[in-house]
Amino acid sequence: ERTKSIRAENLPATVSKDYISIYFESPKHGGGCVSDVQLFTEENSAIISFDNQEVVNTVLTMPHLLEGKEISVYPFYKSLDTVLYGKERPVIKIPEAVKLPLNLHIWQYLQRDKKLIQDAKNEIGRA
Repeated sequence: ERTKSIRAENLPATVSKDYISIYFESPKHGGGCVSDVQLFTEENSAIISFDNQEVVNTVLTMPHLLEGKEISVYPFYKSLDTVLYGKERPVIKIPEAVKLPLNLHIWQYLQRDKKLIQDAKNEIGRA
């Protein structure tokens, strides 16, 4: 999924929505037309949405200073309601292995040819 939004973190406490909008609309900062700014003052963060998703790629490659303070920017995915990097990234848990019983006749057939067992292991490893 491509996104048109970023999450900016570590914002100065005094920064306003208008200042953020003007900053990220500036070509000097890799920006473009800003469609929305959601400021979360209690978290010192904001979600900035752009009209063009290509702007996000440019903004993410540049360092950013607001009021002399370095800020962090990450892609924000509205469908997930989260960023995939930074302090707010989700913790991904690997599911437990699935164990299924194997039919005795199939097991005996596989035991006749070790290559079949190895092929099955290789195929499972690719999944």
